[in-house]
Amino acid sequence: MPAEPIFHRVAITASLIDTERAALRRIAAGDPLRDVLESVVTTVESTARVPVRASVLLMDADKSTLRHGAAPSLPDSYNAIVDGLPIGPFQGSCGSAAYSGEPAYVSDIATDPRWAAYASIAADYEMRACWSTPLIGADGVLLGTFALYMNAPGSPTPEDLDVIVLVTQTVALTIERFRSEAALRESEDHYRHAVELNPQIAWTANAEGVVDQARRWEDWTGSGGGGLSWSEALHPVDVRPAIESWKRSVATGEPYDIEYRLRLRSGTYRWVRSRASARRDASGRIVKWYGSTEDVDDRRRAEDRLRVNEAKLRRLNQILEGQVEDSSRASERVWMMSHEVLASASIDGYLLRVNPAFTSVLGWSEEAVIGMPLRDFTASEHMNDAEPWTQVGAGDAPLRQDVAFRHKEGGHRWLSLTVVSEGDALFMFGRDITAERDAADALRIAEESLRQSQKMEAVGQLTGGIAHDFNNLLQGITGPLELIDHALRRGLNTDLSRYVALARSSAGRAAALTHRLLAFSRRQPLAPVPLNPNELVDSMADLLRRTMGEGIATRTVTDPGVWMARCDANQLENALLNLAINARDAMPDGGTLTITTSNVELTAESVRRLPGVVAGDYVLIEVADTGTGMSPDTVARAFEPFYTTKPIGQGTGLGLSMAYGFAQQSGGTARIDSQVGEGTSISLYLPRYLEDVATLGDAAAPAHAAGACTGANVLVVEDDDTVRAVVCEVLRSLDYHVSEAADGQAGLAFLNSAAPLDVLLTDVGLPGLNGRQLADAALQTRPDLKVLFMTGYAEAATRSAGFLTGNMQMITKPFELDDLTSRLSAMLARRSAA
Repeated sequence: MPAEPIFHRVAITASLIDTERAALRRIAAGDPLRDVLESVVTTVESTARVPVRASVLLMDADKSTLRHGAAPSLPDSYNAIVDGLPIGPFQGSCGSAAYSGEPAYVSDIATDPRWAAYASIAADYEMRACWSTPLIGADGVLLGTFALYMNAPGSPTPEDLDVIVLVTQTVALTIERFRSEAALRESEDHYRHAVELNPQIAWTANAEGVVDQARRWEDWTGSGGGGLSWSEALHPVDVRPAIESWKRSVATGEPYDIEYRLRLRSGTYRWVRSRASARRDASGRIVKWYGSTEDVDDRRRAEDRLRVNEAKLRRLNQILEGQVEDSSRASERVWMMSHEVLASASIDGYLLRVNPAFTSVLGWSEEAVIGMPLRDFTASEHMNDAEPWTQVGAGDAPLRQDVAFRHKEGGHRWLSLTVVSEGDALFMFGRDITAERDAADALRIAEESLRQSQKMEAVGQLTGGIAHDFNNLLQGITGPLELIDHALRRGLNTDLSRYVALARSSAGRAAALTHRLLAFSRRQPLAPVPLNPNELVDSMADLLRRTMGEGIATRTVTDPGVWMARCDANQLENALLNLAINARDAMPDGGTLTITTSNVELTAESVRRLPGVVAGDYVLIEVADTGTGMSPDTVARAFEPFYTTKPIGQGTGLGLSMAYGFAQQSGGTARIDSQVGEGTSISLYLPRYLEDVATLGDAAAPAHAAGACTGANVLVVEDDDTVRAVVCEVLRSLDYHVSEAADGQAGLAFLNSAAPLDVLLTDVGLPGLNGRQLADAALQTRPDLKVLFMTGYAEAATRSAGFLTGNMQMITKPFELDDLTSRLSAMLARRSAA
């Protein structure tokens, strides 16, 4: 290494500033790039303390070779040799620097392997050392190389390295400025030719500023330009200034001249310039506006690039003139003043340094934590993953993870931590997110409280509606019973059958309400069978027409190729009848009720809008009316229990909820489409029946044979004393031999005895051992036993496809006693027939 630096920094800095300014003037004047670069190179050579020769090589368009740029002190023969120098690791200093993107400082050409192919050439031109640096543009693209040649071996000193950095920045910016100026001149030349050869958009507007003609506007933008519609094609940011400027010109008569971004037919935006001037009549009043719009995008982009380069150049001037503080001091200020937690640690996780924010956030002083392992600061109860500093390795991308750090005073603080490894050290950047996480937790708790409140509100609405309707129904039962009691006490010879009829009517309506509640909650006992939806709809046509009345036309539109559905036929009839009644109420002035059947395949995409169903084939039954329709708020609540828009006493609010619950329980769903004043359509989606439906004959039992039940043995297991007493009484009146049990355990004791038994009549919901478990135990020892289940809440039956097997049947509470005895007679008749 030379004892003294080749360059004196202060002297060359002043020279470079003057040379740079002169170079900019020459570039603006249009001088060739080579002449401008030679002036810079000459300045560098003239300020050196020892003889040096400098050169600039430029990246060729092929991106693989370097071309001669400027080397006024090197022989032309040598410049001819390096003109076209390949880029590679062993292509001398310049080829190597361009290949690696890093400086290539060769202190002795004769011994350095990078010069092996060119050592003899260098010796011919008395070159012993060559220092080359890549020229990098503002956008990171390689522009070429700058090189210094010495006639004696040697390495650059730190002062030489500083000068080389300044020179390469000056040369790189000079090249970029030249190319920007050239691009701008090319753009302007292109712009002039475009104006001459390509027609502009010509447009006119009336005196009020309304555009009435815009030729070729639609060709450019794909939309018309009349009125104010021209603004629709503008960039959203440019719409307001363009319109305000136009309004100002229309109001004042001043010429209109503005540039904005226009969306072309292709969807891309380009800068255009719109200008217009007014034509006035003899009195000076504006009668017409004439304007034109032209493409100036290339010019604008060239100007933008030029402004960027000028800003870079001003930045370099500030550096050269000493106007920027030392970067290490700036980094230290950032370290000390940052509100974020900053820390460095050894590669094995021991703290080396922390900033003041570490102390303010976590409470630990720097003296207390230096040398401590990071694992001592983490709150282990919050660590789901390994500590981030154990997961990042040298050269890895930064690792980001939320970590809970222990606070000195107790508790913890959450940091959004970024960890990066560099060499043998770890660097960490942490943002305190404790307040954000606390707020998120509070929000989650509030949302859960809101959901619970909404649940309780729904329960309150449900129980309130049930209480209202059941109180009415109970009054209809207890009142007639009291009248019967009064008549019996007073010995009146009164026809009590009408009181009995009133009580039975109210009891029947109570049973219907219970079934609707079960349907809504999807807990009603169903008897799903394969059915033809067309046949069911056609069979209801007369009933629906009578229900609708004379002012409403009833239409059925059935698809001949509709699939078989699988559902409870009786419940489907009830659902359609309820929907028809709702439609009738929505058409007080008459209208049309239309019921259609069709097939529909629900894809994975479509079921996202239909909760509770899976993709597959469904039968669709739609009930549509032309009535008053529903508002969006009403549609959102229509399936809720007891929600109704009818006056008190004119509806329970369970019709739609029952239909919805029935469809959901059947494996499908329901949907409402409605608009106020345009009618309503309710769609029921029922699963397609895919099994063999060739044989769907009547599986009913043979008619009750005379005497089939005479002397039959029946065990009644029911935990409700009243129900058990009534059932046993009626069976004994029909000459059954009846035994009874109040729970499953008592019933099991009877079944394990040797007593004869033909039929087990048991409730499903028994305490302890339930009815199905009791039946299973009985069939182990009495395989031919007939089992008839009684239930008012058959959740198990609806959830288990094989609940009823073999000789099992089910009857739903409340039931008519005649229905019970008929069912028992039928089961015993099959026994007799067998």
